[in-house]
Amino acid sequence: MEDMTFDIYLPVDYHGQLELLTSKGKIKLPALDLKSLTCVSTTGNISTKAITSETMILSSINGKIDATIDRDVSLPVTIDTVSGNVNSIFEHELDTSYKFLTTTGDISLKAK
Repeated sequence: MEDMTFDIYLPVDYHGQLELLTSKGKIKLPALDLKSLTCVSTTGNISTKAITSETMILSSINGKIDATIDRDVSLPVTIDTVSGNVNSIFEHELDTSYKFLTTTGDISLKAK
């Protein structure tokens, strides 16, 4: 079976909830301004650009998570992976609740 790619286009003025679930594949997001973001991947990497959101959950069982978190994230952020690294860049001071979890992997946090 060939690899498949799905491109999802959102209206420019969309600021609602976004939930992306994949069993075997990567999730790659550009900069977005959303009410809430949930990305779950069983086997695959998750990569985000500057995300502005009230809530954010990024979770992968077997994959790396690279996330740039914008200054307007106001509620808890959860980023977890069982087997993979977590790399996160903050474009602000840490002033909200963050939870980073990994069973087998490294966690790298950087401030811009």
